[in-house]
Amino acid sequence: MSAKLIAALGVGMAMLPAAAFGQAADVSLRDAIQASVMNDPRVSEIPPAQLTALIDALYAEAQAQSMSASDILWQPQNAAVGEVFSGTGAAECASGWEGYLCQFEHTFGFAGSNYELPIIVLVVSGLLILVLWELIAHHRKKPVSEVVSVAQKSVPPPPNKVQ
Repeated sequence: MSAKLIAALGVGMAMLPAAAFGQAADVSLRDAIQASVMNDPRVSEIPPAQLTALIDALYAEAQAQSMSASDILWQPQNAAVGEVFSGTGAAECASGWEGYLCQFEHTFGFAGSNYELPIIVLVVSGLLILVLWELIAHHRKKPVSEVVSVAQKSVPPPPNKVQ
């Protein structure tokens, strides 16, 4: 009986940090929602009871969609968006093969100097071209039996030698 009690206590102790973390995440999610709502100047016109109900409804919907506080507080980076539309990103790219990869990243909206993604895309597109090339070549080949039957039909029969 004591072994079962120790096992139950062990499982309970193991679950304690997860429960505490979940509650802390809930509090921060509610705080993030409340802070976002309070930033709106129109909030001053809403009665406190209605405001609390609004925050509770938003909190319940955020939990249903598995959102976190960082999802609520996320702000887009204005510098990256401005670079893409103003064309200043092209001036930062070097010449040579690194410049081509840099242009590729800026064209598709990736930021940074990590060249893994464009290299992977280029390799996969090359493999796709090779596969398509082989499919076309295989499609153009006729089966051997078809070639033999066509060859037999096109060869005239030997002339009969009458003596």
